[in-house]
Amino acid sequence: MACNLLSGWNRITHQFQRGAGNSVIYRSIAVNGTTSILNETFTPFSVPADWYGITVNYQMDGDKYQSANTTYLDNRSLTYW
Repeated sequence: MACNLLSGWNRITHQFQRGAGNSVIYRSIAVNGTTSILNETFTPFSVPADWYGITVNYQMDGDKYQSANTTYLDNRSLTYW
C-alpha cells in the first residue's frame, strides 16, 4: 500500500480486532481520509505467563534516500471494548 503523507499533520486510523484463537485481525488503515482494506490475520505468539496487556507501537521508516525527517505524535489513543 502506498502511503502519501502530507507535509505537516497527518491523520492515521487503524482498525483491528481480536479473532478466533486469540489472533489479531488488521481490518483497515486510513491515512488522511483514504481507507485501505487489509483483512490480514496474525496468530498469537508466546509472552510471559504473568504479562497481561496490549502494546501499541509506532515505527517510522525512512525513504529510499534515508532523508532526515522529524515526526511528532499527538493525541494518540487506543479504544477497546
